[in-house]
Amino acid sequence: MAPTDGSKAVAKSTKTREVHYMLLCEVALGKSSNLTAAAAWGEKPLLHDGTDSVKALANHTPDPNGVLVSPKCGAQLHVGRVKRVGSELPFERVWAKTDPSPQPSGRYERNPNFAANTQAYLDKLVSDKSFVVGNTHSVTDNDRALFIHYLYAQSTVTIEMMSRESPEASAGSTDGEEDGAGFATDHGAVGAWCEATVKVTIQPENSPSHSYFAKLYRNVLTRSPLAKDYTLAEPSLLEYAELVVYKEAQARLRYVVEVETVSR
Repeated sequence: MAPTDGSKAVAKSTKTREVHYMLLCEVALGKSSNLTAAAAWGEKPLLHDGTDSVKALANHTPDPNGVLVSPKCGAQLHVGRVKRVGSELPFERVWAKTDPSPQPSGRYERNPNFAANTQAYLDKLVSDKSFVVGNTHSVTDNDRALFIHYLYAQSTVTIEMMSRESPEASAGSTDGEEDGAGFATDHGAVGAWCEATVKVTIQPENSPSHSYFAKLYRNVLTRSPLAKDYTLAEPSLLEYAELVVYKEAQARLRYVVEVETVSR
């Protein structure tokens, strides 16, 4: 309604002020185990023996270039822009494999099991530094089901270590069809390298054996050119990254942050 004295009407607004408090804790992760989406739906998805925390691997994670590091204790605060792993940020570690050769006649044999638990089995084998180039490992009992879809009890599975690399050795190789990381030359994936190459041989009971090769790549993108005949086995990841600890002694309160919001 216009005022009767001829002056202009002045609109009045009410501001609402709210104060919130956020607790920032410093957390000691200790030895952490990785968790994929496939493992999250398993029977025992959380804490493993000998580990202190769980790191949920995700499709989206903060850019590590934006991390803030405390000069007092080395604690990290991730404030980088959230990016998609594989396309904007490299996979920290990911397997790639070839097709079996010679090609088996059966449909399931042509596509051997290479799920997350299969890759975890190979991860553990590669992490054993005593498993050196030229060594072979026989997969026993029910673990053969990690590699074979059916009739695994009647088959044998052996794994041979073909090569091991370091980031320094991979970066220094430029000759030949492939570089030291198992990439085609001129791959342009700076920082990408191959930690190990293994050969998996499956011997069915009543048919010829067949083998495939698998490489454990580090720091690669989905668009990174791989060695000839290798296909990236992209991991099944959760939506967002998360770190979980279980003991109160692993966390301590460091800051209380006051956040004030004003709405009209």
